Parts: sequence; C-alpha cells; structure tokens
Amino acid sequence: MLENNVTIKSALNEDSTKQVMALAAELAARAAGKDVDGKAADDAGENADGSSASENTSSKGFVCNICGYVFEGDALPDGFTCPLCGRGAEDFSPVE
Repeated sequence: MLENNVTIKSALNEDSTKQVMALAAELAARAAGKDVDGKAADDAGENADGSSASENTSSKGFVCNICGYVFEGDALPDGFTCPLCGRGAEDFSPVE
C-alpha cells in the first residue's frame, strides 16, 4: 500500500506558530489524562489548580465561527483577534 505524506506550509507568524504548538501539546496531554506539567489528572474531578471541574462548567466564552477556537472569559478584549485564524471579534459567537 502506498503511503502519502503531506506537509502544509502555513502562513502563521512565529508567535502564532508557538501558540498553536502549545495548544497542541496541551490537547495531547489532556487526551492522555495528564495536565500540561505531565502529572496524572486527578480522578476525583479536580483541576490542576485545585478547583473542582464542576466550578468551571459555568464559565462563559466565545467560539470563533471560522476555525472553532474557544476564548474563555466574560467578554472579548478590545481589538481581539483569533490566535489561530486571525479573524476579529465580529467572527465570534457566545458559547451556550
């Protein structure tokens, strides 16, 4: 079977590339059941900072309608742009 490898060169600047790589590392760690420091996640429902997982379920946020990036907070900062796709606040919707 022929295996094809594809490399996609992105137009991201160096800072954006670092942010994407950090996000990918965090997602991989969470998928492996670890926090970003490599420690095993607590099965009792606590986050790495000691808060319970249920405390964070009511947090508000905004999702980018273009790439799906989620900003956690009550409001988008002035002049906010998505760190993944570079779109402005007008392309974000509140998380339900």
